[in-house]
Amino acid sequence: MAFTKTTGELMMKKEHTMTIARRLTLSSVIAIATMLLAVLVGIAVIKSMPKAYAATVLIQIERERISLEAYGTPEDIQARKEHHQKFIREHMKVIPSTSIIEKVVRELNLHEILGREYGYYGEDASIGRTIWFVQKRLTGGLLKDTDLIAITITLDRPKGQAAQLAVDTANTVAKVFQTWVREEERQKRQEALDALKRNIEEQDLKIEALEKILESDKENDIVRPEIKTSKLRLDYLKEQYMVETLKLHLPSVSVRIVQPAKIEDSSIPVSPNLAFNVMWSAVVGLFLGSAMAVVFFIRS
Repeated sequence: MAFTKTTGELMMKKEHTMTIARRLTLSSVIAIATMLLAVLVGIAVIKSMPKAYAATVLIQIERERISLEAYGTPEDIQARKEHHQKFIREHMKVIPSTSIIEKVVRELNLHEILGREYGYYGEDASIGRTIWFVQKRLTGGLLKDTDLIAITITLDRPKGQAAQLAVDTANTVAKVFQTWVREEERQKRQEALDALKRNIEEQDLKIEALEKILESDKENDIVRPEIKTSKLRLDYLKEQYMVETLKLHLPSVSVRIVQPAKIEDSSIPVSPNLAFNVMWSAVVGLFLGSAMAVVFFIRS
C-alpha cells in the first residue's frame, strides 16, 4: 500500500511538473511571438512613413578686427570674445528672416515645387506659405567651441527628390545670406561716404564764408586762425573720403562658405530612425508579450 501511494504521488508530481513546463513553454512562445509581431508591425509602419533628409552647410562670418587674443588683460580678451559672439548671433537672426527666405524660395521656385507637392500651388498666398514652410524646416546654430554657423534644412518631400532639394535649399540660403551681408556692408560704407561728402561741402562753405569776412576785415585776428583750422579739418575729411572710397569694395564684414551641403552627405534619411524604432518596438512587444504570458500562465 505504501509503495502504491508513493508511486501515485510521484506520478502526480511528475504530471504537475510537466504541466508547469508546458505552461512555461507556451508562455515563452506567446512572449516571443508578441515581440516579433510588434517588431514586424513597427517595421511596416516605419516603411510606410515618409523619409526625411537633412542637408547642412557651414558658414563663417568674418570681419576686419584685431585678433581676439592679440593684446589686453584676460578680462579684455574675454570681453572681446563675448562681443564677437554677440556680433555673430545678431547676424544669425537674419538667416531665417522673411527677406532672406523669400529670395531663396523665388530663386529655387520652391513655391511651385512644394506647392504642387502639398496641394496649395496657385493660391494667392503660395509664396507666403512656402516661406513659412521653409522657415519651419530651417535650423541654425554655432558649432561648439567655434565661430562656424551650421545651417540645416530638413525635407521629406518631394519623394525621391527631397535629399537633393534640401541640399540646394541649404546652399542657396547660405549664398543669399552671403550676398545680403555684402550688400548691407556696401550700403553702410556708401552712407558713410555720403556723410563725409556732406561734411566736406559744409566745411567748404564755412571756409568760403570766413574768407569773405576776412576780405572785408583784413585785420580780423579771430577769423584768420579759424580759417586755418577749418582748412586743416577739410584736408582731413578729404583724406578720409579717399580712404573710405578705396574701402567701398572691401567690406568690413563678409560671409565665407566653409563647407557647402553635399548630396553624398545627405543621402541617408535622418528620420524615421529604423534601428531606434525597431528596438523600441521590440521593447514594447516584449513588455506586452510578457504580460500576456503571465496572464496565460496564471489562468491555464
